[in-house]
Amino acid sequence: MLKVECYRAAEALNSMDREITDPVKGDLTLLKENLVSREEKMLEMRDFSKYLLGKSYFDCKEYDRAAFVLTGCKSLKSKFLRLYSKFLVTYPLKSDCCSLILIVGW
Repeated sequence: MLKVECYRAAEALNSMDREITDPVKGDLTLLKENLVSREEKMLEMRDFSKYLLGKSYFDCKEYDRAAFVLTGCKSLKSKFLRLYSKFLVTYPLKSDCCSLILIVGW
């Protein structure tokens, strides 16, 4: 139930006006202070609402939706989550095809 509520909150945040939710004007403490360049931090802050929506889709195991929402994001986190979502969508299909080939081949 909590995942569904997070999903709805992230979807609402993503649908809001960009001027209201722009974290560049807001607090910088939302991001970790590790060895990430300043440009990457700015990209993460710009993609933050889409990243939250994509992450909530990912947590609900809706990998197609997560990959679609994260299309066009520039930050490394968003790109990784999009590519990993695409991988998880295609991975079970590939394993099913291989097992089918093995069964038919015998």
